[in-house]
Amino acid sequence: MKSSEQIIVVFVHGWSVSDLSTYGEPPLCLRDEAKKEEIDIVHKEIFLGRYISFHDEVRLGDISRAFNTAVKEQLADVLKDGSRFICITHSTGGLLIRDWFNNYFKDGSTICPMSHLIMLAPANYGSALA
Repeated sequence: MKSSEQIIVVFVHGWSVSDLSTYGEPPLCLRDEAKKEEIDIVHKEIFLGRYISFHDEVRLGDISRAFNTAVKEQLADVLKDGSRFICITHSTGGLLIRDWFNNYFKDGSTICPMSHLIMLAPANYGSALA
C-alpha cells in the first residue's frame, strides 16, 4: 500500500521511562519498513516520566490530564487540519491511554485525535493474567 499522506505515530512509554531503550528497535524498524513502502511516518515521543509519576499523591487521572495537555502542546503542528495519530504504548503507557480516552473522548462528543491504538505488554488487568 502506497501513501502520500503523512502517518503520525506516537509512542507512549510506561510511567518512569525517559528514552527509547524501552522499545529497543521497533520504532526504527517501523520507520525503515514504512520507507520501503513509500509511507511517510512522523514519529513522536511523549514521555510520562516528565509527569512526576513516582510520587504517591499523583494519580492516573493526573497523568491522563498531563498527557492530554502534552498532546495539545507537543502535537499541535502535526494534528492540524483534523489529522489523527496512531498510538503505540508499552507497559503502563497502555493504562494511561485507556484512562485518557475514557476521560476525554468516550462519550463521543469530541473526536479523539487518536485513530488506532496498539498496546505492547500493557498491565491491563494486572500481571496475574500475563
